Amino acid sequence: MRVHSWTSITASVALMVALSCWAVAVGVVSGQAPAAQRDATRFIEPPGQETDAMKQIIDKAKAALESGKSTTAILTGSSYLTAHEWPRFRKQIRDSAQPSPVTIVSEKEPGQALIVAGRVVDGRGQAVKAVVIYFYQTSDKGWYSDQAAHIGGMEGDRRHARLFGYLKTNDEGRFELRTIRPAGYPHSNLPAHIHVEVEGANSPAGSLITEIQFDDDPRLTAEWRERSQREGFVIARVTTDSENHQRVEVELKMR
Repeated sequence: MRVHSWTSITASVALMVALSCWAVAVGVVSGQAPAAQRDATRFIEPPGQETDAMKQIIDKAKAALESGKSTTAILTGSSYLTAHEWPRFRKQIRDSAQPSPVTIVSEKEPGQALIVAGRVVDGRGQAVKAVVIYFYQTSDKGWYSDQAAHIGGMEGDRRHARLFGYLKTNDEGRFELRTIRPAGYPHSNLPAHIHVEVEGANSPAGSLITEIQFDDDPRLTAEWRERSQREGFVIARVTTDSENHQRVEVELKMR
């Protein structure tokens, strides 16, 4: 799996997002339909200055986390759903990441339930413990926001996606994310995916940015599969358990 330094990764991601935004605007992204057909693939502005009402919600979330509430309780709580795109709320979730399973969707979230279980290892196959993993994804209709498919601004989707979460790996390097199966972007043939970033600031194993894709996705054609493998993305086999939850098992290799 391809690994880069965190500084170069951040710069590369920023450049790719900026180019993607331009390409979507002029209609030249591979797999993107003409502009007249892309009414659903539109951008919404990123959050601006916190309103008094939003400040109260985020402060309430902060107090709940400090009192011992889990990030799952906050991310799935109806009182906080409108805060998900706001930077201060997201930082609080990141700062409270724990080595335990995390659920990032409420019971009312439409879509197929999905469990992402996995392990982070170094180049020798040894478990990497206590590293923070950031996940973000689209909804079951392919939108990062609840109001539009994409969020404007530099790295808008990455910084403000509604469905997101942070967790830490345990002593065996394992993690578990409970979410819903994301859909691909509207009017595009890009495969559906979950973005994954493993933060390695305090780990000698380094850092990693990748995607989890699904081997049963009709959009994952031979061409896209070859491209995804070349980019080092994880293509996961999907199974279904007795409770009709889909499940994927992945290994994220830092080197």
